[in-house]
Amino acid sequence: MLGVSQDNTGNWRGSVDADQLGGYVEYRAGSDAAHPGRVYARLSRLALPPAEANTVETLLAEAPTTVPALDIVIDNFELRGKKLGRIELEGVNRGAREWRLNKLALTNPEAQLTGSGQWQAGASPRMVMDFKLDLADSGAFMERLGFAGTLRGGKGRVAGQVSWAGSPLAFHVPSLDGKLNIALDNGQFLKAGPGAARLFSVLSLQ
Repeated sequence: MLGVSQDNTGNWRGSVDADQLGGYVEYRAGSDAAHPGRVYARLSRLALPPAEANTVETLLAEAPTTVPALDIVIDNFELRGKKLGRIELEGVNRGAREWRLNKLALTNPEAQLTGSGQWQAGASPRMVMDFKLDLADSGAFMERLGFAGTLRGGKGRVAGQVSWAGSPLAFHVPSLDGKLNIALDNGQFLKAGPGAARLFSVLSLQ
């Protein structure tokens, strides 16, 4: 079900009730390229399966000249089949090809992620993010992300700054750079791996 209204200034608002999307969405048009508008949403659910997620990543990878401001809260957010929990997102356009993430908060029973950062578009787009991840159950959180059987238990905190090439949604491991501070305890690695990882796989986290 879809109910949308639009006024003569280009603003529109409406309520949506579909399989992958439910809630209220509002768009306020911008005045020019430096002020590209604002998307406001309060959603009960949003699911982005692989095809839709790839479409969004492609659009961002094409380095758009403007990205609208965002004020979004989703009670149940799912990305590529992974149920990530509640997400709050606030961001603003800071000029040509620069978008600032003022607030990122992701909450589920196993962990809470908070962060901020900026995305620089252009010929060589790059995302930079400062973050803090508080873990109540590291093993369960890894399972939620699709890495079941990697870790049992464990709680603590991971914090730092990371950056990668590309869009905010496309976490590009080969270009990953940054600094991390990790403090975890009461956990155990479950999978043996090559080299040094084989040793850590049999040690409890201290």
